[in-house]
Amino acid sequence: GDQLGAPDRGRVHRDLVGPGAQELIEHFLAKQQLERFSLMGFSMGGFASFMLADRPEVRAVVAIDAPPAEDNADGFAARVLRLKTPFWAFHSSYAPQSRFFAISELHRLITVPEVPFGSVPREHQCKTFVAPRGSDHETHSRVCNEVCRSDDVYQWLLRYL
Repeated sequence: GDQLGAPDRGRVHRDLVGPGAQELIEHFLAKQQLERFSLMGFSMGGFASFMLADRPEVRAVVAIDAPPAEDNADGFAARVLRLKTPFWAFHSSYAPQSRFFAISELHRLITVPEVPFGSVPREHQCKTFVAPRGSDHETHSRVCNEVCRSDDVYQWLLRYL
């Protein structure tokens, strides 16, 4: 595991850019009879969404409190900023001593417009801050819950399908 208690990010990174990912996506598209799709991922799923965002089948990404690749916030933020795919990144704030601090660092470095929660943004690439409340674990879960309950997020995603 890594600092967030999730699977090793290096292994996840290798799996997402390897031939297995292509096979999985092709199987998914064929089974669902789709040509394109949008992704929404929380935590490591947000990381995975950003990793897959430059694939031609992916039309938009919502990444929720995503950590950087192998704790390299600078390099991963640069990768995110090179994306042409629309994305909306949701994040909270964590103290430097927190095991979630890499999430704060990544989103500080993703220099796209900060948009408020509560409406569908016009921006194709943006981020939204969700204020921390409770413990770090409670905050991390709360970001996911707030985003997943928001009709605005789904309306934004549907624009790209």
